[in-house]
Amino acid sequence: REPREYVFAASSRVDEAYECSRCVRDGRYKYIRNYMPHLPYIQPSEYCDRAEIMQELRRAVAEEELSPVQRRLWEPVKPAEELYDTYADLHEIENLVNSPDHRQTLAKFRKALHGWMLQIHDVGLLPEAEMHIRAEDSTPYEIARDPTKFPQRHILAAADLVGQGPAFIPRLVRLLDDSDSAVRYWAVIGLTALGSQAEPAADALAARLEDSSPNVRLAAAGALCKLGPCRTALQVLAEGLEDEREETVLHAAREIEGIGKKARPIVAAIEQARERCKRPDGTYKNNNHATFIDWALKYALENCGQ
Repeated sequence: REPREYVFAASSRVDEAYECSRCVRDGRYKYIRNYMPHLPYIQPSEYCDRAEIMQELRRAVAEEELSPVQRRLWEPVKPAEELYDTYADLHEIENLVNSPDHRQTLAKFRKALHGWMLQIHDVGLLPEAEMHIRAEDSTPYEIARDPTKFPQRHILAAADLVGQGPAFIPRLVRLLDDSDSAVRYWAVIGLTALGSQAEPAADALAARLEDSSPNVRLAAAGALCKLGPCRTALQVLAEGLEDEREETVLHAAREIEGIGKKARPIVAAIEQARERCKRPDGTYKNNNHATFIDWALKYALENCGQ
């Protein structure tokens, strides 16, 4: 066999920590596309955080013992795109995405990554509850190959707007009304990634609180809570904790975890949701979503000061 030109990689949810990053590299360059740049590289995660090494690392972060380069892994956000020359930069420290000398390299790797994602029918572009809703009476593998259920190019084009800057707010707002719920979801994520710069889109986000897709509703609620007062959005998140789909409940739990003290008015709902994760003897109902929901809500209560 001819040696391959590229190696591809992916990062998605692990336990209760959501992520969506894709990567391609050749013998020299490495390109990473972070589709959730509003999330840190190292997220809170119950299982990992029990390890002594993680506790020591978090102590070092809290006591400001890390160098500026080491601190990057602990920042609250990350770049939407990363490009590294692994010959000249073995430890991948200098991000070349904005380097004029590397524009052609960047374009080449973007194209290669897109081609791979389309080739494998990257169903990771669907949030989990949405994936299972579309795959009812079928499988994610099958719906990913049905363009009527998974219009991947259209969804990927929306995801690619994430991290592109406030100039794209009008386009993201238009996509909030798209007929495909996954496109609407990525439009919400694109606005979420803009942080306070997305404030002009607050009314458009508020309209998504009644979206037919649970992932769109919950993502919009989380975004609104970070932009300002969020009484209505909090109610949407609390209702998400009661959903029959555990994938939906986990999304609600993680959004609640991310809004900190603003979640205080729904502490009772959080505690009730944690109780529903367990059997009468205190063990988890399952070692999958029920466990992860409880872990996320544990952090949510801590972030509320409870």
